[in-house]
Amino acid sequence: MASGVLGTMRFTGQLLSITVASAILINYLGRYAALYLFTGIALINTVIYQSFLLGLRVMLIISAVLSFIGVYTSLLREK
Repeated sequence: MASGVLGTMRFTGQLLSITVASAILINYLGRYAALYLFTGIALINTVIYQSFLLGLRVMLIISAVLSFIGVYTSLLREK
């Protein structure tokens, strides 16, 4: 039972992280730019590319902050 709960929590964490990352990227790119970027329908211009990089940078910063919070809480548990 513990293994099942652990697997479910891992899957839920992965699902939420992908959802948050996608929401951040689409917020910076816009709906149609994201469609063009990820499907290859249109050529990628500089504005779409720069928006993608800005969204990616923000997404990585948020992920790093959340990871440090997780490390801190794990270290508190060890004491």
